[in-house]
Amino acid sequence: MLSGIAIRPFANVNLSEWTISGLRSSAAIGMPRGLSRHARANEAAIASQRQAHILLDHRRMLDSLDITQLQTIATAGGLGALLGIEREFARKPAGVRTHIFVCAGASMMMLLAQEAVNHFQALEPDSMLSADPIRVLQAIVVGISFLGAGTIVHQKGEQVEGLTTAASIFLTAGIGVATAVERTALATSVAIAAVFVLLVVGCVENRIAWWVSRRKKPNPPINHPDDPHDRCTPDV
Repeated sequence: MLSGIAIRPFANVNLSEWTISGLRSSAAIGMPRGLSRHARANEAAIASQRQAHILLDHRRMLDSLDITQLQTIATAGGLGALLGIEREFARKPAGVRTHIFVCAGASMMMLLAQEAVNHFQALEPDSMLSADPIRVLQAIVVGISFLGAGTIVHQKGEQVEGLTTAASIFLTAGIGVATAVERTALATSVAIAAVFVLLVVGCVENRIAWWVSRRKKPNPPINHPDDPHDRCTPDV
């Protein structure tokens, strides 16, 4: 009799609804209100611990990615230095440091764009934030265009200098972007080809320009023997 009275308040309890993740409301289960609050507190504590573990794992992953990203940026800077060395020997306004900064900076901008999206998605999993690499490329192209325009010098007459250096800066930014998107082989091939163009094709271009300028020069006048100014004076 007493046992039946003791069990009666819990007669409507469904043990299948008692789960590890938490309890349902006390009205639906028939549990005391104090026990339901305790279960909710435990569920909140478990959820906060899971969120902390997720953030910790994300930070560890970012720490491991930092080394890889630094290697990518260093590779981009090395490839940019190849073009900068040639420009430095040619005594152009944009040398080794400029090309290293341009190539490494373009690579870092691409990497940071993706990392920024990953960071905000980790903080707000339900957000619809996404990366648009086209906009990042547009920003890089605009910035490099202003930098390249500063190397172009228009002298008196029709002579313009700095076009090749501006083009090499633009290409260096593209090499940095290719390195950031894990196209290291493509970036290396383009850098080597660019150095070949600057060295070999540049020498051929200079020879052609020298030959054309020589052809444009007028021939020196030929003096006739009847010209009195051309007669030799007799020895005294």
